[in-house]
Amino acid sequence: MTALIVDRNRNCRMRLKYLIRKREENCCVIVFSDGRQALDYAAGQEVDFLFVEVESRGINGFSLCRKVKGMQSQCYLTLMSEKGDYAYEAWMYGADNYLVKPFDGDRIGAILKDALLKRGYVEERI
Repeated sequence: MTALIVDRNRNCRMRLKYLIRKREENCCVIVFSDGRQALDYAAGQEVDFLFVEVESRGINGFSLCRKVKGMQSQCYLTLMSEKGDYAYEAWMYGADNYLVKPFDGDRIGAILKDALLKRGYVEERI
């Protein structure tokens, strides 16, 4: 599995990378500070998860979300922001989830679990 993280803030990128790897040890996590770099990567490689900041550099998170979803419909997209008021717009652009910063490990774990359930990698226990 491969996860891409796009965020302007280095500390946010590294914390999110740590939290993903802590919950999914076999996941390759690649970080970018610029949305165009992530788009170029996604154009040539399969991506399972994309965590992108709404106000990312190069290309904003909404546009990146739409472009990646057009190339890789199976990719689980999570838009992130410090503001909670982008959630509806995120959904309109094809995001599967919306994450308000600062986030914690439990929230990241829930997002990963939801993504894996939707992809059929794990079965939901009743």
